[in-house]
Amino acid sequence: MCAAALCCARYTAPMPPRPRTRTMTKLPITVPISGSATGTRTNGSAMVCRRRAPDTMRAARSTIDQAERKLKPRSRVPGSRCTFPYFSRSGAVFKISRETCCSHASGYACSWATNDGVEGRLSLSEQEPSTVTAPPDRRGGTYERDSTARAVLWYGTDTIHDLRREQKATTIGSDADRDIQIIAEHISGHHCRIENRARGTVLVDERSKNGTYYETRRSFGAGLKPSFDETRVPAEGFRLRPGTTFIVGDLPHRYIAIDDEIRRHHPILLDLLGTEDEVRDRPELVSPSDFILAADGVGHLLITGDPTCEPLELARIAHKISKRRGRPLVQRNELPADPAAQRALVTRDANKAAMILNLLDFDGDNPEPFDPRLITLLFSPTYQIRIIVLARNVELASALLGAMYVQPMMRVALRPLVERRSAIEPMLDRWLAARGSPLRVADLTPSNRRRILKRNWRSFRKLRELARRLDVIVRAPSLNQARLALGVARSTFYTWFGRTLKLEDPLVSEDRKPALLATLAGQPWRDHDEPAFDDEASAEQGDDGDEDE
Repeated sequence: MCAAALCCARYTAPMPPRPRTRTMTKLPITVPISGSATGTRTNGSAMVCRRRAPDTMRAARSTIDQAERKLKPRSRVPGSRCTFPYFSRSGAVFKISRETCCSHASGYACSWATNDGVEGRLSLSEQEPSTVTAPPDRRGGTYERDSTARAVLWYGTDTIHDLRREQKATTIGSDADRDIQIIAEHISGHHCRIENRARGTVLVDERSKNGTYYETRRSFGAGLKPSFDETRVPAEGFRLRPGTTFIVGDLPHRYIAIDDEIRRHHPILLDLLGTEDEVRDRPELVSPSDFILAADGVGHLLITGDPTCEPLELARIAHKISKRRGRPLVQRNELPADPAAQRALVTRDANKAAMILNLLDFDGDNPEPFDPRLITLLFSPTYQIRIIVLARNVELASALLGAMYVQPMMRVALRPLVERRSAIEPMLDRWLAARGSPLRVADLTPSNRRRILKRNWRSFRKLRELARRLDVIVRAPSLNQARLALGVARSTFYTWFGRTLKLEDPLVSEDRKPALLATLAGQPWRDHDEPAFDDEASAEQGDDGDEDE
């Protein structure tokens, strides 16, 4: 045979067939359990490998990839496993497992056994970045969920318009059929509306001529006087959250959206800070509207004034009307000196909370400052603690905490009642109206009214107790029955009535008595809803320092 024929025969000779076996075998796959550290068996569905693996190595890698894609756990618990049924089309029986060696590394291990009795093992180690749970003292803080706006407060006034909850929308405009009627030359008849939607309260402009605007940025100056940047409400509306301001037409028609908490505490702010008319011409004083906007933020507050001005009550209100009112409120009258206790105070007790730092007990020219390390921790943005400092004056707070921390704080100065004589009568009328009493200060006899208003009241608590007792006295048939209803001893009551306040019976003028009796007819006069002010010692000593002018 020639060489050419031999060559052709060599290349055209048929290749012998390769034997192939196809068996269906059950493969258990072991993966970590997603769940608690105790481990619970989870339900898994069967997976079918449709790949005919030509060699064992590739089959192992392919099966591992499919197991990872199909049975990817949400969390890995070292030492806990769960087996899922698996069917493979191959000549080898695989057993795949994945073990977490440590918190930063994990690896696959695959062992097999063929029909011919050949066994092997394949390790596929890999480095995977794992997410480590941050400690609570290092996590970022968030605002609590916004509540729904229930009313709007006309900025710079004491006027509040409640939003209609039973209707779909509350309309605003100059027409008489509007729910909130604003009569001004720049207000359209149908200017805007506030809708109650599933996602919250939405402000929608009704194609008004001068538009409706909402604030985009807010900054505070001296006396907490804010400055705003506004933009026009889009056609689809704007989500109106409590604490947000908006302008209807033009100034001065700026309104603040308020919720139930702000609505409930607004009368107390009028008592502590004064009405808008009281502070309008005094730029160094903070108005209730400005205080609501300041409390809505996250900045630190410095409240100065005498303890009788109730700065502690104002600090608590600032926390209750803020967005973080769901967070705990920590009150400290003194700070620890031990470094371990200081760290625990910041990381455990006050982390992402509001802290009232009461410095009212410190009164001196050269007080010893606090530990600078602790003050640095308290004001550090890492722990996101809102500090509300109570002090008698700014100088004392700067000496104790440091001027670099006190200087940028928002400041609120409270005035004593002796400087607010004109506010005594409207304050008493508001408290009487809140109790449902028809009595007003103007209904008293001229001598009784003069003695009450000329008195140097130094405490809000004493003034509230006066309103309560006047309400019970005017409802009771006699002074003695009023005393019994109040639960006060005879000597204490008559000393308070005749010697301390120098009041006379009858309490109400004769021309106003028939109208009061007609209003009080059928109403109960006994008072049991509040504890009696029965501090006999203070009453005998001239009402704790209060004196006539």
